Amino acid sequence: MGKYSHSKISTFMACPRKYDYVYNQKLKPIGHKEPLILGSAVHKGIEYGDPIKAVEYLDSIENEASEQNETLKVIAEAMVTGYLKLFGFRDIKKREMIVDVPIGDGDYLYGIVDEIEQQDD
Repeated sequence: MGKYSHSKISTFMACPRKYDYVYNQKLKPIGHKEPLILGSAVHKGIEYGDPIKAVEYLDSIENEASEQNETLKVIAEAMVTGYLKLFGFRDIKKREMIVDVPIGDGDYLYGIVDEIEQQDD
């Protein structure tokens, strides 16, 4: 019995050993990857409708290259500010939907859908 997300399935398909390390042994990778750090910071800023939240997120994580971290702060703040100018604040938490679908034998496929918008054709 278990819950399976897209990430879990993709990780297992790409490398069963990595799946074991991450999901069974609960090992964490050393360090953070720059694109993931930036993406997480921007998401945090947009989620709260505040570019400073992106900067605070970057301050909260350990990053060996502090000069690089300062650059990421400027980029993240600019990206969040640009997003808010284009689209305004949208309460993301109200737009997130948890998907938890039974796939048989007590197993579930789960994930979070951020937002789905219908486009006119």
